[in-house]
Amino acid sequence: MAGAQRFAIALLAGLMLLSSLPHTTAESNDEATLSLEIEIDTINPTFLEGQSIEIHSSLINSGGSKIYQENPSCDVYITVENQENQNVYTNLGECRNQIRDSIIDSNEIIQQTTQIWDFRNNDNEFVASSVYTITVHHSTMNLSDAISVEFYKKSTAYENIELDVILNKLPTNYQDETYLAQILLKNPSPNIIDLSDKQCLITISNSDGFEIIDSCYSNTELFHPNENIYSGHIIISEQTYDFSQPISFQLFGSEEVVQISIPNNQQSETSETIEDEQANHNNYPIIDTQHYENEDSVAIFVSFDEQYLEPQVENCDAVITVFHDYGERFLSNDIDLCDIEFSTSENISKKVFDWSLKDNQQCFIQQGKYAVVIQIEEQIFSFDFSQIKNNTEASCLKSDLEANFESTVIDDSIYTFIELTTNQDILRIDSNCLAGIKIIGVSNDDSTTLFCGYNAGNFFTMNGEKIEFSHQFELIDAVENDEINIQYSTFNGLTEHDYASIKMAHNNLDSTNDNFQLEGTWKNIEYGQNECWIINSPNNAHIIDSSLLTTQWSPKEDWTGSYLVSKAETGNGNCGIFGIQLVVIDEIYFESEPESTIVTELEIEASDEIDVVAIAVTGTASASIILALVLLISNTESLRIPVTSLGLWMFALVGKTHETSDGRFQRGRLIGYLTANPGCHFRALMAALKMSNGQITHHLRLLENQELIWRINDGRFVRYYPLNNSLYPGMNPEDLPIPPLSPDPNSLQGKILTLLDDEHQLGEFPTQSELAKKLEKSQQLISHHLRTLQKFGLVEKRKMGIKNRYKLTKEALFLLETDMEFTKVRD
Repeated sequence: MAGAQRFAIALLAGLMLLSSLPHTTAESNDEATLSLEIEIDTINPTFLEGQSIEIHSSLINSGGSKIYQENPSCDVYITVENQENQNVYTNLGECRNQIRDSIIDSNEIIQQTTQIWDFRNNDNEFVASSVYTITVHHSTMNLSDAISVEFYKKSTAYENIELDVILNKLPTNYQDETYLAQILLKNPSPNIIDLSDKQCLITISNSDGFEIIDSCYSNTELFHPNENIYSGHIIISEQTYDFSQPISFQLFGSEEVVQISIPNNQQSETSETIEDEQANHNNYPIIDTQHYENEDSVAIFVSFDEQYLEPQVENCDAVITVFHDYGERFLSNDIDLCDIEFSTSENISKKVFDWSLKDNQQCFIQQGKYAVVIQIEEQIFSFDFSQIKNNTEASCLKSDLEANFESTVIDDSIYTFIELTTNQDILRIDSNCLAGIKIIGVSNDDSTTLFCGYNAGNFFTMNGEKIEFSHQFELIDAVENDEINIQYSTFNGLTEHDYASIKMAHNNLDSTNDNFQLEGTWKNIEYGQNECWIINSPNNAHIIDSSLLTTQWSPKEDWTGSYLVSKAETGNGNCGIFGIQLVVIDEIYFESEPESTIVTELEIEASDEIDVVAIAVTGTASASIILALVLLISNTESLRIPVTSLGLWMFALVGKTHETSDGRFQRGRLIGYLTANPGCHFRALMAALKMSNGQITHHLRLLENQELIWRINDGRFVRYYPLNNSLYPGMNPEDLPIPPLSPDPNSLQGKILTLLDDEHQLGEFPTQSELAKKLEKSQQLISHHLRTLQKFGLVEKRKMGIKNRYKLTKEALFLLETDMEFTKVRD
C-alpha cells in the first residue's frame, strides 16, 4: 500500500514538472511581434446579393516563441462598417466568455477560424449597396486587420428594361479571335421609369470568365419610352472566355438573361501557326494607354517600359478602331509604331494617334458614347469616350425632327399636344429639354412649360414611333382678347419655333349639368335602323342620336371638334341602349378633319385586308357594334363597362351563362378583394385578379344584381364597394375610402411626402423648386413625381400668391399616420 502511495505522489510531481516546462521555454505574452493578417489574395473585390464572403486570416509570430491568450470558442471575430463608419454587423455575440493560454513558436503562422458573412445586418436583412469595411479582430489581443469590398443589392427597377448586346469582331493578325461586346439598355414600355435612386449592375459570365459593369445607367434619372442607354463594353477573347459555351449577360436582379454564342470559326486549326508567328515577334512591353481630350480632338498615348529602348522588330503594325454606341464602326486606322521616337527616360509615353472630333465640314461629330479599341500586337486596350460637344455654327446645325402641334381651349384650360417624329431609325438626344410651350398674352407668371429630364448622349430607337407630350394650362384670369398666341419650340439639334393662335369661345352660359362645352373625336355606330354618334374625349364619352338632329349638320367619322352641348331630354330609347349620356349640339365652336397620311405599299396591302374584314363585319348589326366599341373602350371605365356588357349581351353571354363552381369562386375572390380594398377601380381589379375584360364585367354585373356590391363614377374611374352598413349608395363621396398609392418611404416619392408633412407641421407649403433644392434633385424629376402623386390623390397643387405650392391631401396624411414603414423611417 505504501508503495502505491509513493508511486502516485511521484506521478503527480512529474505531471506538475511537465506543465511548468512551457513557462520555462516560452517568453511572457508580448504582442509586439505578433500580427493578425487577412489573406487578401483569396478575396474578390465585388460581391452580389446571394453571395457570401469567406475571410481567411492568420496569426503570425515574427519573434521568439510566446505564450498568448485566446478564446477557445472563437479565436477571431468580425465587425462590419459602412462608408459612414456605422457598425452594421458583428458576430462577437457568438463568442462565449472563455479564455486559455496557448503557445506560438518562433516564426510560426497559425490559421484562424474562417469568417463568413452573407451581407446581412444584425436584423438578418440585406445591407444596402455600398462599400463595406470588414475588420477581423483577435478575441483577446489588440490585433486586427481590415479589408474593403463592394456589395450590390438586387434592384427592383428592371421589370420593363430590356438588355441588348451588340457583338463586333475585331480585326487582328496577332492573336486568337477577339470580339467587342457593347451593352445597351432600352425602355420598351410606354411609361417613364425613375432610375434616380436605383443602382445598376450587369454581370457577364460563362464557364471560364466573369466580369461586371457597374453604374450602367450613365447618370440617367428618367428613362423614357424607346430610349436607349449605353452601359459599357467588354473585350471577349479566348484567353478569358470559353468560346464553345454561350456567354451570359444579365441585369443583376432581373430574371432575363441574354446569351451570346461566338460564331463558329477556324481558329483552332490556325492557332499553332499564330502562336509560332507571335513567338517570332518581340513583345511590346506596354504598361498602359491614356487619352486626353483637347478642344476638338482626343490624343491617345501609350506608355512603354524603361527596358523598351530603340526596339528592333520586324512588324510595327497597330490598329485603332472606334465604334458608335449603337454598334456601327465609326473609323479604323493603322499605326506604324516604327515611326515613334523613344528617349531613354523611364516609362516612355508617346502619342500614337490624334482622333479628330470634327468632320470634313469642321462640324463636331455626333454626340454619344464611342468605344475605342487599341490593338498593339497581342495586347488590346480599350476605353469608352463621351462626345458631348455641341455645334454652334449655323452651317453645322440641323434637325431631323418633324413636329406637329395642337392646342384647344376647354373649360378655362388650354390643352396642348406635341408630337415629334423622324424618318431616321435613331434619334440622338443632345439636349436636356426636347420641347417647350409658351402661352403669350396671359397674365400667368408660369406661362412657359419645358419638357425636360432627358440625358444628352442617349438615343431613341424610333422605327416609326412618336415622342408625345401633353400639357394642361389653367387660365387663372379672364383673357381679354379673342385670341391666345402660343409658341411651340423644339430644342433637339437645331432649335426651332412655331407659332399658332386659337380663338376663345365666349358665351354667357355658366357651366352647369345641362349646358357645357365638349370636345372630342366622332365615331359612328349603327344599331338596327338607328345611327348613333359617339364623341370620344380622353376622360369621358357622350352620344347623340341622328334622329334628334334638327339641322343639316351631321358628325363625320374621325373628325374632331369643340361644341356647346346640353343633355338630351330623351334618354332611354334608340341610342340610349348603350348607357352613355345622350346630348344635343347647341353650338359648333370649331371642327377639323382628320390629317391625311402617306401610306406605303405594305400599309396599303394591310389596309386592303382590313377593308375586306370590315365589309364582312358590317353584314350584321351586332358585329358593327363590337367593331366600333373596340375603338372606344380603352379611354374611360364609364364607357368600358356598359359597352362590354352590351357585347356580352349580343353574344348571349349575360343571363344565359350556366352557374359553375369556378364562377362562384371568381365572385368570391372579387368580394374578398373589395372588402380588403374598397374603392378599387375597374382596371385595377382586372390587373389585381388577372381577369379578362369580359370575365370581370360579367361577374361584377352579377354581384351588382345580387346587391352584394355597388359602384360610383369618379372622373374617368368607376370605383366598386362592398354593400354593407358602413358603405352604401348615397353616401357623401368625400367619406368613401379610396385605396391610395403606397410608395416606398425610402423612394423619392416617399421622401417628397415626408418632406411635405414636415413642412406642413411648420405651416409651410413648398414650391416645386424648393422641394428640388431640399431633396437635391432636378426640378424635372421632382415635377414628374409630383404629377404621379397628384394623379393618385396624395398631393394637391394650390395657387398661393403668384406661385404654385404643394400640400398633402387627407389620404396622404392618413397614409403617413397608419403606414408602419413610414413610421419606422421617421423613428
